[in-house]
Amino acid sequence: MKTFRFFAASLLLAPAFVRAAEVQPYHAKNRSQFAVQMDAHDPFWPVGYVHQDRPAGQKVAAVVELKASQFEVSSITMFGKERLAVINQKVFGVGEFVPVQISGQKTSVQVVAIGDGAVVLQFQDQRLQIPLRRDNLAKLTPADAAPTLASPALPVP
Repeated sequence: MKTFRFFAASLLLAPAFVRAAEVQPYHAKNRSQFAVQMDAHDPFWPVGYVHQDRPAGQKVAAVVELKASQFEVSSITMFGKERLAVINQKVFGVGEFVPVQISGQKTSVQVVAIGDGAVVLQFQDQRLQIPLRRDNLAKLTPADAAPTLASPALPVP
């Protein structure tokens, strides 16, 4: 009996499948388009990233000269593989970017290396070695090295 119901339902629904095959496929009246200009920024790239395959006719930034006077390295810490430097009163590690204002423009300079007594910074194709500021480590005279609080005199036996 179940087989009979299946065949009966198949015969009744067969014309519906035949009519479905006769229906024309749907064609959109207006197809959406996505056009990108050649100088547009790809939203999947990091901010500020310039792809190497771009044509040379793009905007070229003005040539900026880095100066050691724009940076002040006041401290360097090397603990194992961790190297940190205090540059312009902020702590930075290797690979981080130091914000700086050059010729009225805010830009970032990358910390390339931190060594014993100097930090190497890079901006575009320029590399600059900034020495550790040592003016706060003035040479002390023996009189300056004496303790400020005088210890009480001990009687000599």
